[in-house]
Amino acid sequence: MIYAFDESGEKTRATPGASARCPHCEAEVIPKCGEIKTWHWAHRDVEDCDHWGEPETDWHRSWKHRVPPTRAEVAIERGGEQHRADITRSDGTVVELQHSSLSPEEIREREDFYGSMVWLFDIRAFSPPCEGDPRFIPKEEDGYHKFRWKHPRKHIAHTSKPTYLDMGPRVMRLKKMYTDSPCNGWWRVKPKREFTDWVLARGR
Repeated sequence: MIYAFDESGEKTRATPGASARCPHCEAEVIPKCGEIKTWHWAHRDVEDCDHWGEPETDWHRSWKHRVPPTRAEVAIERGGEQHRADITRSDGTVVELQHSSLSPEEIREREDFYGSMVWLFDIRAFSPPCEGDPRFIPKEEDGYHKFRWKHPRKHIAHTSKPTYLDMGPRVMRLKKMYTDSPCNGWWRVKPKREFTDWVLARGR
């Protein structure tokens, strides 16, 4: 987590020697302030109080730092169940950041719980071809380009909510993905700045 509650109940970032409590389970968290990883909070006695949580990477934290503290790591409770949304837009839409693989059942579970949400998958290390790559297929349909993906992350094909793929300099809006060999589909190219503006509700 990049935020925890200080003694006054305000969200605070980790700093050396600071003390705070988890905003969700109220357990004690300790600051992790090394020289390599982004400073963050960690539970002292458990790995994570939210079983949907995954080991956070600098990729997760870099996206959370783009939004105000009130819109990052937001506790959402429905039907007596609570989970920590990575990012929320001003209209309440959840932006679920996902680095590791998920089963189709886990994808459906999160989509059912959050309702209004979009996915953002980190595929920088698994990127399919883009413009300039000879494997990219420059066929266009309604603004979407066709692609083939030699080493796909097939779980992404099971999402039913709007799905975006972080490729580094670009964010791709996935329209359709087929997992036949070779994996292929359709996407729309978006500059990362445009997607970030949408998350911040400054653009479409």
